[in-house]
Amino acid sequence: MDISVVVCTYNRANLLRNTLKSLEAQKNVNFDWELILVNNNSKDHTKEVVNEFVNKIPNLKYLFESKQGVSFAKNRGVRETKGKVIALTDDDVLVNPFWLSKIYEFFRKNPNVACIGGKVLPLWEEDPPSWLTKSFYSYLALLDLGDEPIRMNSPDLWGANLSIRKTMFEKYGGFDEKIGRFGKKLYSGEETLFLLRLLNNNEEVFYIPWIEVKHFVPKERMKKNYFRRWKFYHGKTKATLTEEIDKSSKKIMNVPLYSIRFLILQILRYLRHLIFLNPKTFLEELELISCIGFICKKLER
Repeated sequence: MDISVVVCTYNRANLLRNTLKSLEAQKNVNFDWELILVNNNSKDHTKEVVNEFVNKIPNLKYLFESKQGVSFAKNRGVRETKGKVIALTDDDVLVNPFWLSKIYEFFRKNPNVACIGGKVLPLWEEDPPSWLTKSFYSYLALLDLGDEPIRMNSPDLWGANLSIRKTMFEKYGGFDEKIGRFGKKLYSGEETLFLLRLLNNNEEVFYIPWIEVKHFVPKERMKKNYFRRWKFYHGKTKATLTEEIDKSSKKIMNVPLYSIRFLILQILRYLRHLIFLNPKTFLEELELISCIGFICKKLER
């Protein structure tokens, strides 16, 4: 098997149908591929939607993962794959008609590359508000680093469009199951941590702009409260990721002193922007919320 596509889904049956239609419509597929669909404990009609495509998509394998959390689902999917390359995308994504063929060709021509990511462009449910500029796109898992390939030295690629040689999972393990989205809790970071392992071991990771998908952005994600929730959980995720580093840090009630200093500085930055009506005030507010999330997570221990 050349490529295994892994899609994990949770209560998004109607959006999933569009994702599966885009996978059914792949062109120039002169290689073997399979689709591993992991239902992460959905309560909607996901199974019925998948059944619509059993005879339309070759080698479609449906799995039910009862352990709630996207990292559990992704690891289950990866374990079941047979392909040399594992192509990850999400249940609210439309992949380009040549998505699979371009992934296949790139890995075939570049045997030393471990991982590639590509553009993740928005598919807005409605016109976004004026304040929602590209500064906020990463919070929506959107990505456009330009039209030239880039060898990455930072883990800034997203799981909506991420392809990895299976040997990398064999060498470095799977996704960290302590992090990643859990139901409606907006934890994240499972792909970031995996990419850091690759980069720290000098594996070749590339951004390839012509490997492109579109990510559906519902109107409820265009509201400031969504971004506030996302940054709060982002801060909690960072607190989990720094557990090992923070063991040697000075603490008060398990909260590292450096994070308290950073919180105070961020409060001052936010207030300065607020007083002078700086257009970046909301960005500074989000950084402040992330600091609060970080400290709240440390206080839980």
